[in-house]
Amino acid sequence: MNGINMGRILADGALYSAVLGVLIVASLAYNARLWMQDFPQAIRDAIPPLSRTERRQRAIFGLVFMVVTFGLPLWLSGRLEAQYGGTVPFTHMYLYMLGVLLLFNLFDAVVLDVLLIAILQPGFVRLPGAEAVANAALRDPRWHLTAFLKGVVICTVGAALLAGIATLL
Repeated sequence: MNGINMGRILADGALYSAVLGVLIVASLAYNARLWMQDFPQAIRDAIPPLSRTERRQRAIFGLVFMVVTFGLPLWLSGRLEAQYGGTVPFTHMYLYMLGVLLLFNLFDAVVLDVLLIAILQPGFVRLPGAEAVANAALRDPRWHLTAFLKGVVICTVGAALLAGIATLL
């Protein structure tokens, strides 16, 4: 392998973003309260805690989401190794994983958080009881920037973990 293949990173990052995006939007449409821990504090304070059923649903969805979150990049890394005919060095695998994860983080911030949740605000993302605070809280650019920057840190660490696992497999 001579270098980093940006086309592979962009294609795999787009696939990863699409799969996770569908899971997130579907779960929001099913019950947006399952994501209440990710909403701004003002909204969380305005709504009642999750019911027992919702906690169980969130645990089940969380398990599926984590399997896809970690499993899909590992599967994609196998395709990367096949493309290059063998083991990919850790540094290249790390940069590949970082690119894929950061593309999702950008997609999450721009498409899901800002466009879908803050601007479009479809009915399925509105949490009953939080109507009075939702518009201001969801349109606060500091909340979106903070979430994006937290995502960058998580992606940086997650890429190292995934690259380590991928190079050991």
